[in-house]
Amino acid sequence: IDPYDSFDGTGVIGRMADILGGVGHNVGSFSINGVSIALVGEPGVSETPMIVNSNGVPEVFMDDKMEKLVLSLHNSTPPESGFFGEMWSDALVKSLGTSKLLRTEIESVATNTTFPSSHLGRQFETISRLITTREARGVDTDTFYVEIGGFDTHSDVEENLSSRFVEVNSAIEAFVAELKYMEVWNNVT
Repeated sequence: IDPYDSFDGTGVIGRMADILGGVGHNVGSFSINGVSIALVGEPGVSETPMIVNSNGVPEVFMDDKMEKLVLSLHNSTPPESGFFGEMWSDALVKSLGTSKLLRTEIESVATNTTFPSSHLGRQFETISRLITTREARGVDTDTFYVEIGGFDTHSDVEENLSSRFVEVNSAIEAFVAELKYMEVWNNVT
């Protein structure tokens, strides 16, 4: 949301994360199942949002030998290495490490609530698990982006919308129950 086109290339959640970070919060930003401009803040102000899927963090399939090779290729570079190559190598190594740590943390978390097996239900379950890992991740504030489609109907509107609303309602009910169980419900907006 940027009605005055004041912040090209940024989203409202990303700009909120920038402000929260500016007043001392450690902010984690996640998009579940895809890229969204909504999480993008001003360049260089906040960390890049992480993208996870509704099952958590997908595994990077590399055996130990391949992982050692990749890390050795991107370990240290000579002074004449290009700036962009160095940035890319650094981002790759950091991404692989972060992915592995986050995957390990999320896999160790179980929810108390049974979430619906719907697309939105799985997204909210992943968010619940991410919230549980906030201390291990060193954050005190998280932002999340989820989405669900199927509302643009051209036939059987009442029936289609009714089933969409049931899906949304059951996913939110489970999410609220889990947040209350975790005793963080009053900290969520």
